[in-house]
Amino acid sequence: KFVVGSLLLTAEGLSFSVKRNRLSAKRFAQTISETPPPPAPPASEVYQSDGSVNHHDTFWRNDNFWTAVAKAVPGFENDPALARIRGFMDNLKTQECGAGRDIAETGQQVLLQYEVPGLELLSERQAFPSPETFQALEDMGDSISIVEWTKSLATEVAPVARDELRKLLSAKEGALLDDDAPFDDLDFASPWRKMGWYGSQWMSLRNTRSTMPETLKKMKVSGIPYCHRYVGVARLKGRCTGTVHSDRRPYLLAALVPLVGTEGAGIVAGRDLEQQRTYKETEALLLDNSFPHYVYNHSDEDRFVLIVEVWHPALTAVERDALATIFALNDRMTVLALSMAPFGFSDPAIEAAIESGEVADPRFWTDLAYGVE
Repeated sequence: KFVVGSLLLTAEGLSFSVKRNRLSAKRFAQTISETPPPPAPPASEVYQSDGSVNHHDTFWRNDNFWTAVAKAVPGFENDPALARIRGFMDNLKTQECGAGRDIAETGQQVLLQYEVPGLELLSERQAFPSPETFQALEDMGDSISIVEWTKSLATEVAPVARDELRKLLSAKEGALLDDDAPFDDLDFASPWRKMGWYGSQWMSLRNTRSTMPETLKKMKVSGIPYCHRYVGVARLKGRCTGTVHSDRRPYLLAALVPLVGTEGAGIVAGRDLEQQRTYKETEALLLDNSFPHYVYNHSDEDRFVLIVEVWHPALTAVERDALATIFALNDRMTVLALSMAPFGFSDPAIEAAIESGEVADPRFWTDLAYGVE
């Protein structure tokens, strides 16, 4: 049972139909015409608000929600080890939704609600940090070596993902969406969803676990510290360039590994978009996506990469667990209280989870390999 405001909610007996995923529609509403490869769109095109946070205030400012968090996270209210997470909670509760700031020292663009106090001060922030950048933080973070898990992602997870993706793309059920179809013409029979610029589509592995199950199992046993938000395959059509943007969440990093068609494709990032990286099959590319950045594909082929958002290495194990619980409760409440599919999920996937009762299981929200092991 879950308490939200004056509502006492239970996962039992829920038979409502989840409304069209308004969250995803807002988040990815901007579609642009196909553009030639660089020069990049100007930095002024960095979007100033992110629709994916708009509905969260329903819970971030709700005392009953945080009471539920305190019950689910041991020591949440007084453990010194969770002091930064309580500061994060204060930001979620008090900062204006969508308000952001530029960090002058680094060039990052962050949402005020999503800052973990002091996190940006623990290390020099770089748009493309190397795993070695975080060596000094590993003891502090109490985590698997970032050098080890990035190597595992590139050499153990990626080959499995590459094989499963090729099989999926050759099957009818893996067909891509029509890039020229109306943006809001959602085809729930396809695992793909359009992103915020022409030629880009993505497949959330939280939503389509059965499409690449071996990838998810390998990711789990390899100790990849994936977080709540974005784990999936991103496709960029040939001769397309994305818009300049920042994801503005400094508590995470993105790890990218090439799967198919990555020759001539890459990322440009940095305060002044001064840094460029291309994909290497044997390496995971780390991106701090709180920096302005954009993707490009100079080739004539579709580009597919596996993108895994991971917790920032400066977060300790207890902090990561607390954050995972906070976002899992938020996702679950989004379904039970708002009748909406959270970011990364489709209506059919959530309807199936409601029918099976899995929506009430915390592991459904935190364990990528849930149901496929």
